[in-house]
Amino acid sequence: VMFPRRTIESVELCGTRLPPRTLVFVSAYAQHYRADVWADPDRFDPDRFLPEVEATRPKGSYLPFSAGPRFCIGMHFAMMEGPIVLATLLRRHRFEIDPTREIVADDFATLRPRGGVPAIVRAR
Repeated sequence: VMFPRRTIESVELCGTRLPPRTLVFVSAYAQHYRADVWADPDRFDPDRFLPEVEATRPKGSYLPFSAGPRFCIGMHFAMMEGPIVLATLLRRHRFEIDPTREIVADDFATLRPRGGVPAIVRAR
């Protein structure tokens, strides 16, 4: 996902001086894989979102729904819907990733698994 923003004042970005009102596109994907911000960015590590770990990161380093006055209108809905759907599914089913299939990332509008996640689903 790319978030378009305009500079308010003259600013230096990566060694380049940008004048006021310059259109800049922020890549959430690139931001979330910065090795200078994230230790081992390719590794799945839910602990990196613990409050004490989050407090050590620079502001704006994690932008799943953008930021500022133009953040995603669906953010609050998604933050409620995700845990509810997950809890409902986990009450009735067991999920295992199919070990014979590879999961390949596809960076389109959002980062997602190309072709879905091959899983084995069993009733509880």
